[in-house]
Amino acid sequence: MREFLLLEYASGLFAHHSLWQLGVDYFDYCPELGRVSLELHIERIPLSTEQKALKVLRICEQRQMTEQVRSICKILAMKAVRNNRLGSALSWSIRAKDAAFATLVSDRFLKDYCERGSFSDLDLIDNLGPAMMLSDRLTFLGESLGSQPQTFGIVVGCADGTD
Repeated sequence: MREFLLLEYASGLFAHHSLWQLGVDYFDYCPELGRVSLELHIERIPLSTEQKALKVLRICEQRQMTEQVRSICKILAMKAVRNNRLGSALSWSIRAKDAAFATLVSDRFLKDYCERGSFSDLDLIDNLGPAMMLSDRLTFLGESLGSQPQTFGIVVGCADGTD
C-alpha cells in the first residue's frame, strides 16, 4: 500500500513542469516498481531545452539507466544536426555510442568541407582520441585531417589542396 501511494504521488509530481525532479526522489523510495515507473516517466519528459535534457541525463546516469542515457543523447544529436550544429551532434552521437549516426555526422562534416573548404569544429575533430574508432568514417576524418591537413581536400576529392 505504501509503495502504491508513493508511486501515485510521484506520478502526480511528474505531471507538473517544475516538480518532476521531486518525483524522481519519490520513485527512488519504491523498491519494487519505482525504477520501472521512473524509466517510463523519464521517456515522456519533453526535452525542450538542452539544460533540461542535461538534468534528465544526469538523473539517468546516476541511476545507471543506460538505455535512457543513449536515447537522450541520440535525441540531442538529432536536434543538433537539424540546427546545423555538427560539432555538438558529433559529441552527442559519440556519447550515445551510435556508430551509424556518427558516420552520418562525419559525412556532413565532409560535405561541409567540400562546400566551404574548411571545418567549423576543427578543435573537436583534432581531439577525438579513441572516440574516432566508433565509426570508419569518423576514423578517416580524424586520421586524414590530423596527419595531412594541407592535403585533406585532395584526399577526399573535393578541393585542390591549396590554400
